[in-house]
Amino acid sequence: MRKFRELKARDEQRHRTELKTTEHFQDVADAVAVVYASAAKIRLSNGDVATTETYLARAVELDPDCSQALRLRAWLSHRQGKREEAITLLAEDAANNADDAS
Repeated sequence: MRKFRELKARDEQRHRTELKTTEHFQDVADAVAVVYASAAKIRLSNGDVATTETYLARAVELDPDCSQALRLRAWLSHRQGKREEAITLLAEDAANNADDAS
């Protein structure tokens, strides 16, 4: 039983150390950004523009290259008459994904 406890303690310590590393942080942040962008789309479909903008800002804060957030922000900007902002956001999204097209 003592050996089991030692192994368990070692595994827990390794796990704690791995959690402190930032190696996988950006992957998690990117995934959470997509969730925020999806939630923003739902809020927008319910007419809640203020919450939509809050969620989109959070998504872009987590992942500045989040296509879903940039495109929805562009669409919202267009609907609000901010056409230059919409074009800028779409250009930013296109630049971020230029490597994907090739």
